[in-house]
Amino acid sequence: MIIKSIRLHNFRIYKGDVSLDLHVTDKKNVILIFGENGVGKTTFLHALLWCLYGKMVIDVDDSIKKEISENGYKAYLNSNLNHYVELESDEDKKYSVQIEFENISIPPVPCKSLFVRRSYDLNSKSESIDIKIDGHENELAKQIGYDIFINDFILSKDIARLFFFDSERVVNIAEDQSINEKIRLSNAFNQVLGVKKYEDLRSNLLNLRQKYAKDALTEKELHIFVQLKNAIKDIGFNLNAKKALLSEEIAKLATFKEKYNSVSIKLLKEGSNITVAELNKTQKERENREVYNKHLKKKLNVFLELAPLAIAGALLSDTKSVVEHDYRVILSKNNFDKQNEVVNSIRVSIGNYLDNVFFDGPSKETLKDGINDILQQYTGVAINDDTQLNITKEEYDDFMSVFHNLSGTYQIEFNKLIDDYKQNKIKIEKLNRRIHQAQVEASDIYIKELKLKAKKLHEQIEACEQNISVINQEIGSLQNQLDKVVEQANRYEHKAKILEKDSRKNILAGQLVKELETFLRSLKFDKKASIKKKMIRILNNLMHKQDFIKDIIIEDEGKVLNVILVGRNGEEIKKNTLSKGEQQLYASALLQTLVEESEIEFPVFIDSPLQKFDERHTQTIITDFYPRISRQVVLFPIANKELTTTEYRWLEPIVNQQFEITNTLEGSTIKKIHKHVFVN
Repeated sequence: MIIKSIRLHNFRIYKGDVSLDLHVTDKKNVILIFGENGVGKTTFLHALLWCLYGKMVIDVDDSIKKEISENGYKAYLNSNLNHYVELESDEDKKYSVQIEFENISIPPVPCKSLFVRRSYDLNSKSESIDIKIDGHENELAKQIGYDIFINDFILSKDIARLFFFDSERVVNIAEDQSINEKIRLSNAFNQVLGVKKYEDLRSNLLNLRQKYAKDALTEKELHIFVQLKNAIKDIGFNLNAKKALLSEEIAKLATFKEKYNSVSIKLLKEGSNITVAELNKTQKERENREVYNKHLKKKLNVFLELAPLAIAGALLSDTKSVVEHDYRVILSKNNFDKQNEVVNSIRVSIGNYLDNVFFDGPSKETLKDGINDILQQYTGVAINDDTQLNITKEEYDDFMSVFHNLSGTYQIEFNKLIDDYKQNKIKIEKLNRRIHQAQVEASDIYIKELKLKAKKLHEQIEACEQNISVINQEIGSLQNQLDKVVEQANRYEHKAKILEKDSRKNILAGQLVKELETFLRSLKFDKKASIKKKMIRILNNLMHKQDFIKDIIIEDEGKVLNVILVGRNGEEIKKNTLSKGEQQLYASALLQTLVEESEIEFPVFIDSPLQKFDERHTQTIITDFYPRISRQVVLFPIANKELTTTEYRWLEPIVNQQFEITNTLEGSTIKKIHKHVFVN
């Protein structure tokens, strides 16, 4: 896999479009991009990392991680837009980075080229990524997510440091490392060895077993579930017993009713006009009629009290006239007294007011007379007739109510009451005769026996119906209990089924974990042996010290990786005792070993190359390291400082293209050059 082209648009120091064609050949696999400090070499590398990993870039580069940790990812995105573009443009506040790969191989996706473009719009605060494979969108990439697709199928972020590195910082690998750095190296080591996918599988199986344990019943829950199941059995047994008893009672009730009907028919045949049930009903009806008769008598007594008034109709009418006249006189006197009292109060108040006004003469007296004349118009004169009665409003209302009743509805209601009383007496007499007839018939011995039998059957029917009602209530109560217990049991039923269903899976997962652990130990042992052999060879070759490193011990303790160098006499060589140049050689050898062992084809980008090396080691790096580390190597040297004229001559045979980063007031740009001119 190689990068065919790169395009930056308004990314940080790069204003506008900056495009590079990065084609290489097998014999000329190096591309040089010259630039002084501060012109944008590191920014160029950061642009590529952001394009590939987005917010996951914090797991690749420490300087970006620090910036995002301090300010947040959104602030980082906002800061990536070229400063002059942000100031000049109100609309086009967008930046983007795109990378086009060729000679690419993605096992599940047959393809030849891959296009990745990540962009950000400052106005809408939106980030987007676009991936095309052979010029088309890919369903697999869309389904799993573009970021995950790049991480899983192009280059994992855990090993991206092996392909994007700063030579000044890479020596940190050779110094005393922090725990985090050792963990990071261990992740890269496992990724390169192909161990990570098996470690992930092992972790997934362990998580699956934990899920089985979490989803299944605990010992306490299992105990509760067993108790609930037993309760369901007990309640179900009692419920079925009650239902059986209900069926028996219903059958008995049907039998009693059939016998009762048979006895009733016999009574009719023997001449009895009334059954026991009918007799009881008749007696009850007579009792109700007698109670109603007493009610009618009370109402009649009330009507009879008013009868003398109704008879003396003319006298009552004269009395009504007197009552109305006297009440009207009393009402007139009361009303006008109140009215005159108010008028007099107004007259006195106005007179007092005028007496206090500061003006004299005839005008004041004239004003008083005029006001008195006006007020006199509102003075009322009560009716001055004599009265026979001193009647109140309540007494007047009561009399008028009685008068209207006697003169209007009294006769109608009285006649209806008399009629109801007569009809009720007639019905009572009929009921008495019927009861008497039944009592006469009861003197017949056979009929008497039949009626006694009918009475007993009637009592048995009532008892059965009462039993059926009680049993139905008990069944309802038991059914409610059963529903509640079943509902509680159902909460555990699902977990119980999972326990039964997943027990075999859990056992199988446990067996697979053990087999994976055995396999991983064997795989790591073989891979460590292979890495150790390659690294000793590469390191001794780069250092020009045969057998300087006799052995390498790789300690892999969980998530921490430690590489121990052993000298020719068996002594440990502390990496922090190596010179800076030797430390960089060690780091380069480790990186080359891991890249070769991974068999991952990806371009290598190196910032500040050759800075720590002496002349002899520089020539070795140029002739042995760069041609072999990758099919495409991009170097970012500072002319004269990190790449001398002599070193350039050594490098030139494998250089395919050269570029130079130049800077203006508005930003940097990259232009292709034929050959760099060194200034002595």
